[in-house]
Amino acid sequence: MDRSPSRNEKSGAPEDELEELQKRVSYLEAERKKAIENLNLTRKQNEETIIQLQKEHKELRAQLKASAKQPTSAGTLLQSDETVEGIKMRRRLDQLKGFGTDKESQLKILQDKLKEMNSDQKGNMLNEDAPQMRQIRILENRLDKAMIKYNEAQSIRKTYEQIVKQLKEERVAYDNQLAAIERSLKGKEHDFEELLLLSHDADHAKETSEAELCRFEAQITVERMTREKNVEEKKDEVTQRIEMTQKLEIAERKKAGKDEQESKGFMSRLSAGIANEAFHHQQAREEKQKIKDYEDAFRRIKESTGVTDVNEVIQKFMTQEDTAANLESLRSEHQKKLEHLSKQKQELKKLVDSLKYSAVSETESRKHFDDLEEDVNKASGKYDKNKAKFQRLMSILTNVKAGVEHIFDLVEGVKIEGQANIPVTDDNLIEALVQIKQKMITIYGQVKTSDVFRLFEKEGSLISKLTDTAQRNVSVLQAIYSIPELSSSKGFLERGNTNNCRVKMQTREEEELSDEGIDEEIEDKLGDKDKAKREQLIRTEKLGRGLKGKRTQSAASRKSRNIE
Repeated sequence: MDRSPSRNEKSGAPEDELEELQKRVSYLEAERKKAIENLNLTRKQNEETIIQLQKEHKELRAQLKASAKQPTSAGTLLQSDETVEGIKMRRRLDQLKGFGTDKESQLKILQDKLKEMNSDQKGNMLNEDAPQMRQIRILENRLDKAMIKYNEAQSIRKTYEQIVKQLKEERVAYDNQLAAIERSLKGKEHDFEELLLLSHDADHAKETSEAELCRFEAQITVERMTREKNVEEKKDEVTQRIEMTQKLEIAERKKAGKDEQESKGFMSRLSAGIANEAFHHQQAREEKQKIKDYEDAFRRIKESTGVTDVNEVIQKFMTQEDTAANLESLRSEHQKKLEHLSKQKQELKKLVDSLKYSAVSETESRKHFDDLEEDVNKASGKYDKNKAKFQRLMSILTNVKAGVEHIFDLVEGVKIEGQANIPVTDDNLIEALVQIKQKMITIYGQVKTSDVFRLFEKEGSLISKLTDTAQRNVSVLQAIYSIPELSSSKGFLERGNTNNCRVKMQTREEEELSDEGIDEEIEDKLGDKDKAKREQLIRTEKLGRGLKGKRTQSAASRKSRNIE
């Protein structure tokens, strides 16, 4: 098949000569055929013309004979005209005959040339040792090889055409996949808009809480100013009384020294008693205000967590800490799996692209390509599923962080000795939860000794559902309003409760469904190594629900005993 460049250069000239000879022969053959056709056509035309002229000649002769029999003047004129016309026609006939004779002589010459060329060609064909015959055989061999290459190129062309056809058929599926991706993109945009609206709502709630805090501070300032004004009035009254007593003392001093000394001692004792009474009254009011602030903070913590018992609140925070740690570990594991699957998908995609255009047989390559495509589809489905679960875990972590931030904002005013407030971030979420737990224990220790807390434990209604916030708020407000010292904050508490429901808590049925869905997802995705973690999580959740049920039953029993 392959030849050296020198051999190709040597054989290039005979091949060109053969092509030129073939072109000349074909050209001469075409000219010969064309000349023969033209001669045949001219001959037929001449024969037809001759036959027609002969007929006209016969008719003219017949007319001449007829006119000779009728010697009239009109006949003589007609005969002279016809004679002139006959002469013209005869001349034309002679010219055509001469033209036909010339063409026949040319045809004979061309036929002789053709015979000579055929005889020369036959002689060359009979002489196999002639250089032209050898060159022709070489060229025929090259022609055969070129035909073989041409056939191979045609087969390769058909293979590529089939590949192009297959790619065009797959193009339809790519459009569907693109449409699905666009639909998912629209869904993500819709989710983003909803999250943006939620962010606006959260900002609005934050602004509302800040406004509420400003109103609360203004109310405290007004109450403090009122208290200071009352103290000043009491001091003025005491001062006036002291002045009056001093005047009376001066007036009576003249009467008796003993009475003067007794009056001075009495007035000093009276002024000291009045000052001490005012100071103790102010201190008591400040203590009541602190207790009211702590109770309000503890009430907000209860409303945000959805429980009524302090132990349940602490258990809730401990469970959230463990849940956050477990979710963080699951998130990291799923992130690693997603990265591994994405790398595997890219490798399979490259392998499919490389095997798609390989030169293997069509049946085996198609089967292998189908297997690889199925593996790619499975990997894509697994990747999408893991991606959705990862996004759900991220949303859960975001909600947990938002809840912790909300609780941290509620207890931010509570100070712990020797510790500063820890800001809530992704890195120190556990430390913030521990500090919130300590603050809640401090608040509970300060609140449980108050009359409001005892009254709430005595007359507070039993709440069976976590979402029954309205009933819980009513019971808390009734307990607080029953105390005369705290009844002045009624309007503030009512305004605070209307916008204090930050997160809608799940019902027991929704929690059970969520637990079942989480169990199914864990069983589907986690392997043998993660089953122990899953069982530990399930046991922890069940233990928390069992403790919650026991506490609810104990609260119900205490409520029934109090009613009795």
